[in-house]
Amino acid sequence: MRKKLCLFVVLAILVFMVPSCDDGDSTAPQTPDISGIWKVQKISISGELKNVVSPDNASYSAITIEIPETTQGYMGGHTFQNTMGFEFKIKEDRQIILKHYGGSRGEEDKWGYAFQDHIMFNVRKFDISKNNELIFMDSQNNPLIVFVKTVALDWEQEN
Repeated sequence: MRKKLCLFVVLAILVFMVPSCDDGDSTAPQTPDISGIWKVQKISISGELKNVVSPDNASYSAITIEIPETTQGYMGGHTFQNTMGFEFKIKEDRQIILKHYGGSRGEEDKWGYAFQDHIMFNVRKFDISKNNELIFMDSQNNPLIVFVKTVALDWEQEN
């Protein structure tokens, strides 16, 4: 009888000590990886999402940003006219905080002004579309900036 009781106690202890095979709540939404180099395809101007067109006097062929493989840090890139960068922090539920926007101080075109304004004041969330576009949105989920993934920044392509 004593052997059976001892065996039962050992088995009971093992049952409670063996870690669960469950990796957590599989229904919890995952934050998508947004690292990489992204080219702006559309920007909201006066509430309307418009395709971005390179101006004739552009110093760079596109508005791009590079996002590192981390949930907080520094994004860098350029508008058509200037280099720029800003700090970011990705939070739960695809929320994003962008702050300390800065860069070179040349005159911007309407695309650069709209991009800068949204980054500094309006972007609160992000998502990845079915077409693998990165979308920066305001707090009401209105799309402000739509990006497509690209291979390299302009100055990297030239070298």
